[in-house]
Amino acid sequence: MSRLIYFLMILEQQKDYTSAYEIFNKNIAVYDKELPVLRDRRRVEYLVGMQSFDKAIQICKEVVLSTGDAADWFFFDNLITCTITSVSGNSESSAADTSSVISELVSFLTEEKASHARCIGHHYALLHLRKLLEERGFDCNDSGLASMTSLVLAFYQSFGHKSPFFNYVRPCLTIAICETLVNDTTSKMSKLETGSGDDLPVSLDDMYSLMAVCEVERLTYLPLGNDLQSTEPQFSSKFIILAAHYCVDAYMLSECRDQKYLWTALDKLREAAEASFMDSQLLMVMTRIYQHMGLVLTCTELLDRMQIKQFLLQTTSWVLFNRLSSCGARQQCRMLNSSLIKYIQSSTQSIPDFVIQAYRSGVYRKIVDMIQWKESLLKSFAFIKCVVEEVMLDIIQLDSVSKFYFHEFLGDYNEVMQDWNQWVDDRDFDVSYNWEAPDTNWAGEEAKKLSYNLELCWLKMRYTLASCLCYLICSVTNPTKHFKCDLSKVSTDFQAAIQESSKVFSALEEHKLARDLCGHPFSPFSNQLSLFFKLRLDEFYAELVKSLEALTENCTMNGGKTSSKVVKLADIPDPIQKFVQQISDDSFLLENSQIKSEHLQKLQLITEALAIYVLSIGLLCRKLAKKNAGKKRTDEPTLEFPGLDAFKSLLESLCDNVTKLTERIDKTDSEIGTCGVDVEIVKKNLSCILTQIKQLCVTKFDYLKSFNL
Repeated sequence: MSRLIYFLMILEQQKDYTSAYEIFNKNIAVYDKELPVLRDRRRVEYLVGMQSFDKAIQICKEVVLSTGDAADWFFFDNLITCTITSVSGNSESSAADTSSVISELVSFLTEEKASHARCIGHHYALLHLRKLLEERGFDCNDSGLASMTSLVLAFYQSFGHKSPFFNYVRPCLTIAICETLVNDTTSKMSKLETGSGDDLPVSLDDMYSLMAVCEVERLTYLPLGNDLQSTEPQFSSKFIILAAHYCVDAYMLSECRDQKYLWTALDKLREAAEASFMDSQLLMVMTRIYQHMGLVLTCTELLDRMQIKQFLLQTTSWVLFNRLSSCGARQQCRMLNSSLIKYIQSSTQSIPDFVIQAYRSGVYRKIVDMIQWKESLLKSFAFIKCVVEEVMLDIIQLDSVSKFYFHEFLGDYNEVMQDWNQWVDDRDFDVSYNWEAPDTNWAGEEAKKLSYNLELCWLKMRYTLASCLCYLICSVTNPTKHFKCDLSKVSTDFQAAIQESSKVFSALEEHKLARDLCGHPFSPFSNQLSLFFKLRLDEFYAELVKSLEALTENCTMNGGKTSSKVVKLADIPDPIQKFVQQISDDSFLLENSQIKSEHLQKLQLITEALAIYVLSIGLLCRKLAKKNAGKKRTDEPTLEFPGLDAFKSLLESLCDNVTKLTERIDKTDSEIGTCGVDVEIVKKNLSCILTQIKQLCVTKFDYLKSFNL
C-alpha cells in the first residue's frame, strides 16, 4: 500500500496522469478501506489532468446524484469547470451545440437544487456557473439561466443568515454590480446588507421606513423555514435583527433617548424568537438591549437559551459581564464567573493529555499548537477579569474571615503586575451582527483598542484594590505568614492605577468616537469608570487604602502597644451622602416609561463601597484585638471612628431606601405600561437586583454591630 502511494505521488509530480489513472484502476481493490468519495475524487483529478472531460463530467454527475445532501463541492466545481472547458476548447462545435450543452447542465443543476433546498452547494452551483460563463464571454440568454441579480437575491433569501454567505457572494457582486441593481427591490436589499451604525438615515421617518421593509421581508421569507428543525434559526430572522438595529439607531437619534424605540425592537425580536427559539444571533441582540436598560436577569435567561459553551463563552461573556457586576446582580455574576473559570481550568488541565497523545502519535505539530492554546487561555482577558471580580464578590460578601483564604491570590501579585500588559483581548465585537460589520462603527479596530485600554485600566484598579483587601484579610487570619508583596507596594500600585485610569478616561472623553457612541446599547464603552469618578469613589478608596496601610504598619511596628489610633476617614465623602438622600426620590429608577439603569449602577457602586468600608473596620478591630490578646486592659489600644454614628445612620438609611424602592417596584402597574413596556419583566428584574443589594446592606449592618461599635 505504501509503495503504491509513493509511486502515484511520483507520477503526479511528473504529471503523468495517464499512467497514474491506469495504475490506480488496476489496484482499486487496495483502496477498499478508503471512502468511495475519496476514490472518486482521485479519479476525477486524474481525468482532468488527462483532459478526459467527458468521463470526468460523468463521474461528477454520478457522485452528485448518489450522495444527495452530502455532495462535496469538489464535484460541483469540476462538473461546471469541465463542461465549460470542453465546449470552449472544441473548435468544431457550433453555437447551437454549445448552448445545448450549457442548457443541459443548467437543467441538471436546477433539478438538483429543487431536490435539495437546504443544501448550500446545490444553490451556489448555479451562481458559480453564471459567474464562470460571464467571465469567459458566453451568451447566457439562450441557456435558460437566470440573471446574476436574480441568482444573488435567491441565494441571499435562502442562506443570507449563514456566516459564509458573504464570502460566497462577494466575487459575484463585482459582476452583478453592473446589472440592474437600481430597481426597487434590489436597492432595498442593498440597504439592508449595508447594515446599521455606518451611514445613519437623517430622520426617524427613514428609520421607520427601513423597519417596515424588514418586517415585510420577514413575512415574505418566513414560509421558507417551515421544514426547519426547532433548533435551527429561521431564514427570516436576519430581517428582524436588522430592524432591531434600525430601532436602536432611532433611539440614538430621538430626543432624550426615548426607550420606546428599544421596546419596539424587543417586541419584534421576541416575536421572531417564538419561531426561532434557539437563534443565538437573535437572542444576543435581545440580550444587548436588555442589559443596556439594566434588566440583567432576563439577560441570563437568554444566555441559557443560547447554550453558549466552551470558547464562545470566553469571547462573548464581555457583553453581559459588565452589566451583571455593575447593576448588582451578584448571584448571576457568580454563575457566569464559575462557568468561564471552570472552562479555562479544565482546558488547561487536559492539555498535557493531548500533548502526550500527540507525542505518541508522532504528530509533533500538535504539541506546539496545544502549548500555544494553553498560553492563550492563561493570558485571556476574560479569564483574569472573572478571577478578579470573583475575589471582589467574596470580599464584599465576607461575613466570617475564617471561611475564606486569599493567600494564593496574593502569591502571584508581583508576577502579575510585572507582566500586566500580557493579557490578550479576546472579546468578539461582531456578536450583534449577522453580516460583516463595517470598520467605521463600534465594531472597528479603533473602538476595540480604545475600549480595551479602558477595560484594562479598570481591571488594574480592581485588581490592586482586591489585593489590598486580601492583604488585610490574610494579616488577620494568618498574621505569621510572610507574603512576597507588602501592603505599601500594593497601596502604591493602587494609587498609580487610579491616576492612570483618570488619564485614560479623560483622554477618552475628548475622543469623537467615544462621544458618538456614548449611551449606545451596542457601545463597547460600557465601563463603570465614568460613574466611579463622578461619585468621587477614587478619593474614597484612596483615603481608605492609605488609612489601612498606616494603621496596619503601626500595629506591626509597635506590636499593638500604641495609644488610641484614629482612622483618618472623618466622614463618608459628600457624594455618597447626597446619593443616599437621592434614592428617596420616587423617580430614582423609573420615570414614566424610562428605566434609569445608570442610577442602578450608582446604587451598586455605593453599596459596594460601604460594604468594603464595613469590612475594613471589622478587620482592623480583629487585628488589634489579636495583638492585645493576654495584655492588660490599660495597654489595649482603642479605635475611634469620627463620624461613625453618621456612617451607621447612612447605612441604615440606605437599607430603608432600598426597601422603599423594592416596594415601589413591586407595586408598579400600568403607569409604565405605555409604549410597549413589559411591566412584568421590569418588576421581576429590578426587584431581584434590589433584593440582592438590600441583603448585602443588612448583612454588613449586622456585621458592624457584631463588633459593638
